[in-house]
Amino acid sequence: MLQRYRNRLRAELDGFDYVTPEVRELTLELLSKTERDLQVAFLSRRSPELNRVMTIFAAVFSDFLTVHLPPRLEQMARVTIRAGMCARRPNSVPYKVLSDAFPDFRHEWERLAVSQMVFYCGDELLSRLSEDGGEFRDETVKFFSDPHVFSESCGVLCSELYEFLCLEGFLDLPVDWRVSLQAAD
Repeated sequence: MLQRYRNRLRAELDGFDYVTPEVRELTLELLSKTERDLQVAFLSRRSPELNRVMTIFAAVFSDFLTVHLPPRLEQMARVTIRAGMCARRPNSVPYKVLSDAFPDFRHEWERLAVSQMVFYCGDELLSRLSEDGGEFRDETVKFFSDPHVFSESCGVLCSELYEFLCLEGFLDLPVDWRVSLQAAD
């Protein structure tokens, strides 16, 4: 229920006049804390079921990273470079994505990575849950198959990937790239 009304609650809170900006921030933090506390309380009642699904989810995610994704990386990189037009910029070089092309590169790469993750992990998770033979509540399955979960996972994964590509010399990141990642989220 909170997820359904989260934006409305925040909009209502934003409409109030606050004594200071700090009071506004504390109010929004309190709302976030209340949301987290309610989620934890709700999820803790379903802990055994969640642990079983989480174990299956972790195995699916591991297979995605080690089996499904590696043979597709080269093609994904080609599609990303082409769609982001990273090599068509002034002073571009064939072996490196320059910092001015990073936002377009990031957009295309994450779009592709999330779609791969959602299609593989969503289907595979449902298949393995069926094979498990256990009874799982619909809301538990919906939680793990929610594209937002994959999007958050992809964000963490891509952040580390960008760091690796930068250290290896394939990606020329802007100096404030981590700040720009957080600002975009």
